[in-house]
Amino acid sequence: MFKFYLLGTGGCGGGAWKISIKASARLASLEHDEVRLSWNGIEGSPLPWERSICAANRVRDYGLSREQEPSPGLHWTMLRIARRNPTSPQRGEVNRERAKPIQSNLIAYYWLTWRLRVRGASQRCVTCRKCADEGGLRLRPIHPTFAGRRPRNPPIRSGARPIPQLIFGLTSLLILARFIWPLDWPLPAKIVAALLVLVALQFHRWNRLSSGSEFSPEFPRPVVALFNWAFGAIMLLALLQLALDAGLVVAAMIHGGFVGAPDGVRYAIAGVAAIAAAIGVHQAMRIPPLNDIEVAIRGLPREFDGYTILQLTDLHISRLFPAPWAREVVARSNKLGADLIAITGDLIDGTIDARRSDIAPLRDLMAADGVYVISGNHEYIFGYDGWMAHYEALGLRSLENRHIVLERGGGRLVIAGITDRASRHRGHSIRDLAAVLDGAPKGAPIILLDHQPSDARKAARLGVAMQLSGHTHGGLILGIDRLAARANAGFVSGRYDVDGMTLYVNNGTALWPGFALRLGRPSELTRITLRVADSA
Repeated sequence: MFKFYLLGTGGCGGGAWKISIKASARLASLEHDEVRLSWNGIEGSPLPWERSICAANRVRDYGLSREQEPSPGLHWTMLRIARRNPTSPQRGEVNRERAKPIQSNLIAYYWLTWRLRVRGASQRCVTCRKCADEGGLRLRPIHPTFAGRRPRNPPIRSGARPIPQLIFGLTSLLILARFIWPLDWPLPAKIVAALLVLVALQFHRWNRLSSGSEFSPEFPRPVVALFNWAFGAIMLLALLQLALDAGLVVAAMIHGGFVGAPDGVRYAIAGVAAIAAAIGVHQAMRIPPLNDIEVAIRGLPREFDGYTILQLTDLHISRLFPAPWAREVVARSNKLGADLIAITGDLIDGTIDARRSDIAPLRDLMAADGVYVISGNHEYIFGYDGWMAHYEALGLRSLENRHIVLERGGGRLVIAGITDRASRHRGHSIRDLAAVLDGAPKGAPIILLDHQPSDARKAARLGVAMQLSGHTHGGLILGIDRLAARANAGFVSGRYDVDGMTLYVNNGTALWPGFALRLGRPSELTRITLRVADSA
């Protein structure tokens, strides 16, 4: 039997706070095995909140704690309780080398839920059962402990997603019925071709088997590239097959009877799809070229005329974009000599342990006024708190939900950043741009870093002069990019005038390795030069 108590040590006003869990356990039934309490963060990725306990003392209190930044709102936490196999049958001896217990050793897991409120500026320690009357940290339980079952809406869903699976299923059916089956091939050859199509279209399932997440394929780089080529070729072939079928329907209407396509036509469209996919994967994997743009800013002080910002976004550092790729991007970025480097989210795909060496080259990014970073939706997938802390350790300054003021000879320029829209679904800080901009000098132009472009009109209403975003990858393929635009308030690639504000949607330094294909929407290193707008 485990009983849980939440303890909060507050440090309001921007300071760190500590959240602890205290487990009172009666371990009489566990014999001499060691038991591990591990506390997983809201993103589901393992965090160093764990404590091993030995059941030699049958009744004990055990605590876990971690300091992090204040994050008011709803929090979910999973407490995992598991025993480790002993190295020998002798009582009390345990295997301390195994980092994780095997599933069969799982004793129980519990979902704990609480709401955090930060009030006042004092520091005090309170329990979740008795909140402080004044100031400090306030913890309020809103659900009882869930023993051995998940709550109705857990924060992470790692299973198959119905809409993509439906799309891939329909694609498979189309290729099998309209491309493979009509070919004049022997049945065994058709079966082999069908199996290859099915294997390629299950690329994201293989990703989950390799890493636990469809967003992080942990295969060797050539294998990831091959899967992307096969997956992309089949999707393009499906589009070409639809176009062919539409042409056949029109021909049938004209000729008043059934019209078929010879095998040569199908071979031709398959060849086009394969070549286009190969070009697309190559375009996606290359080191991005420089894209120079100038933006006129109303009210920009003369001292900042010619000021340069290098925007990097959607690096998606992974097995497909590993350390050598990142090192080359850093080298090219540093050669540009930008005044400031802004990284607008989605830096990684994978856990810190998986990507530690791949992301290390970003430590060498240099700019006169610093290198600043905000989160994207993929930081929330792979453990927001851990990754944002790791970025800071690399020298990348977080601009999450805050602004800075740059000064040159009396002129001032505000650079602001806001957390990604994914935060609203993950129990983290609520996006409040007005609060982020509160206290900014009046009259100073504001440049906002926001990973997704969807809220650009709101930023324009709040007086932002320019917003830098990414997320869309430019829509990947010219023509099909209209689908991405619909999902992002009409913004997908390049420069937009949004109610007098300049929005620039970057195509991305890289892109997600689950669909690494670019046709007509190239990656880019974007150097933005600020200019004083004409008074007229």
